[in-house]
Amino acid sequence: MFVKDPRATVRTTSHATWRGFYQQRKRWASKWKHYQNPVSIFLALYVFSCNAALLLGIVLGLSGFLSWNEFIVIVLTKCLPEWLFIGMVLLFLEKPKSLFYIPLVQLIYPVYVTFFGLVVQQPTYVWKGRKLR
Repeated sequence: MFVKDPRATVRTTSHATWRGFYQQRKRWASKWKHYQNPVSIFLALYVFSCNAALLLGIVLGLSGFLSWNEFIVIVLTKCLPEWLFIGMVLLFLEKPKSLFYIPLVQLIYPVYVTFFGLVVQQPTYVWKGRKLR
C-alpha cells in the first residue's frame, strides 16, 4: 500500500558503478511479476507497453508505416498524463526545480523502460554479492 506521507519517503543513494546501477534497476523491475494486486500488474504492463509503443512508433514513422501526425498523437497520449503525474510527485517531494527536466527525461525514459522490461525476462540479478532469482 502506498503511504503519501513525507515521513514514509525512502531515499536511496546512487551506485558508484554502471554495473551496480544495472543490477539495482533489474532487481526493481523484476518485482512486477510478484505483485498480488491486478491493478499494479496492469499498471506495470501498461507503462512498459506505452514506452515500447513509442519506440515502435519511431521505427514505423521512419519506415513510412505511420504518419508523423499519428506519431505525435501517440507521443502526446503518452507524455501529457505522465507529465501531470510526475509533476504532482515532484511537488509532493518538494522538488519543483526538477519539473524543468521532465521533457529531457521523456527522451530517455522509453529506452530505459523498454530495455529493463526486456532484461528482466532473464530473472537472475545480483544483490549484495548474491545471485538471486
